[in-house]
Amino acid sequence: MNGIPVPLFERIYETATLAVQKFTELFPEEQRTGGWLGIGAREGNILHRAQIGEVPKDKADRYHRLAGEKIERLGRHPEHQTSRESRNPDADEWGGAVRAADLIFSFSGLPELGDEAVALVLAVEITNLPIGEAMHRAKGNHYFLPLWEAVHRELVRHGEERRQRNAEEVIGLLKRTAERAVKQSSRHRFHLPLGNLPLSHWETVAVQRVLEAEFAEAEEPALLAALDQFMHAPNDTDEREKLRTLYEQLLLKHPRPRS
Repeated sequence: MNGIPVPLFERIYETATLAVQKFTELFPEEQRTGGWLGIGAREGNILHRAQIGEVPKDKADRYHRLAGEKIERLGRHPEHQTSRESRNPDADEWGGAVRAADLIFSFSGLPELGDEAVALVLAVEITNLPIGEAMHRAKGNHYFLPLWEAVHRELVRHGEERRQRNAEEVIGLLKRTAERAVKQSSRHRFHLPLGNLPLSHWETVAVQRVLEAEFAEAEEPALLAALDQFMHAPNDTDEREKLRTLYEQLLLKHPRPRS
């Protein structure tokens, strides 16, 4: 991925795909169903390009080229925030790229302002560009606000579903372990703030006993830190995997005596 972490690229690709789908739904009269996504470094180096949706075969090469050209041109203009600021139709140079933190997002295949709207949606949703700043950059772009609202609503809905699944996975992992140890007496006592986890009273007691039995000494701070980090970043796949890996490693490092 030329320096783009795989989880980040997956988020960018999924969000871009959703944005193109919503564009097609919101503006069917444009009869556009896809294009080429470009991701670049802030200096204008092209890091990756990927096709999103359906692209006419006779236009695929051009859209691929333009997605990269917009990145490189914006990189040559550090004073600009969008490639629209340096557009030159006579040279086949268009808007559709946007600066976003250390990245440049570019799209080509929709109407020019549609390309820019997709790139702005990525800047807001991936790099947390403030929506007010995005609207300022999108001045005169009638596609952006309705597109961002539609994408954002869908991402929020997906996020709620993921959070529920993630909570269920964590509870299940802890509960299965707790069931094997609930009959054991604990030698250690410590306070564990489980209020952020949607546990029943029995599950809370069971998890408390497991953690007391397994991690009360050297591993307690690490586990508590991981739990806290997990609960404050429920949508972060990397953090969920870190928690799961840490928990499983601790189980291996501190096996329970057989009953």
